[in-house]
Amino acid sequence: PSRPTGRVAWRAHHRPCNPTSYWRNSKPAPIPPFYDLHCPKHDRCWEKIPMYPPASHNVDDEHSAESSTSDSYSKSYSPISHPSTPGYFELLVKSYPYTVGGGVGKFLVDLSVGDTISAAVKSERLMHGSPAVLERNWKNVGMVAGGTGIAPHIQILRILLRDEPDAIVKLLFINRHAEDILLKTELDALVRQYPRRFTVTYSLTGVTREEHDRVKGPSSMEISATGELIDTSDTFEYGRGSVDMIRRALPPPSSQSETGTMIFVCGMDGFVEHWSGPVMRAPSLNGKKGPKIQGPLLGLLKDAGYDASEVFKY
Repeated sequence: PSRPTGRVAWRAHHRPCNPTSYWRNSKPAPIPPFYDLHCPKHDRCWEKIPMYPPASHNVDDEHSAESSTSDSYSKSYSPISHPSTPGYFELLVKSYPYTVGGGVGKFLVDLSVGDTISAAVKSERLMHGSPAVLERNWKNVGMVAGGTGIAPHIQILRILLRDEPDAIVKLLFINRHAEDILLKTELDALVRQYPRRFTVTYSLTGVTREEHDRVKGPSSMEISATGELIDTSDTFEYGRGSVDMIRRALPPPSSQSETGTMIFVCGMDGFVEHWSGPVMRAPSLNGKKGPKIQGPLLGLLKDAGYDASEVFKY
């Protein structure tokens, strides 16, 4: 697919950010088109951003957004839309209060009609030597996400489910409380669409099983798109993670199966370190930070028997 070059400007064209509204496929507007805001909570927004000019984006592109004012802020975001989507890409944006050196999410959420941002496409992210997702012999894919760490998983998930028909994907999504789960409606819809190929396990760290059992709803059954009767009730675990949780929620290491396994891990630094050891940096060059490197595999995934070649840390 084509890639934009240099820096591009995006102009905000949206309705006021209403936490009770869900806008999708807005009416066509003059160039550039609308971007959409999905606000299940006021501090969590899903933004559809028009591209100037339209272009497709590779899965590993991250977009650094900064304000067009004299006070500059920057942050990298991984698109969550399929890279073949023409004319726009989607970002998952969480708004945090302004802090020294931070606040880009709040800046994006608070944009008014006519405001602009500038952004640049970063270099492709290499996953064990290649930016490719397809044709990697990843037949069993596991994803471990903490909070907003779900974002880079979503695009990979969409690519695998649509374009790699033999891939089976298992997602372990960890949050403090059930109401903190981002994109849950979209994830549950994918489970119903691909009942044999995609499963989600939610783990909560802020409540016990007994506390959650008192408030969660009963089990439910639905007819899938393929005519199968499937249990659509959520699968929950509790806690930050363990080897036993891994064995229940993720595919086994390649050494224990007949097909290739790949596990992706994304979340805050402490989350990634707990699961797979920290992402490290190569020696600095010219006073700048050195490039990120995977470093040795540590943490729970090492304890569960995975090899460093089958784990990728964001």
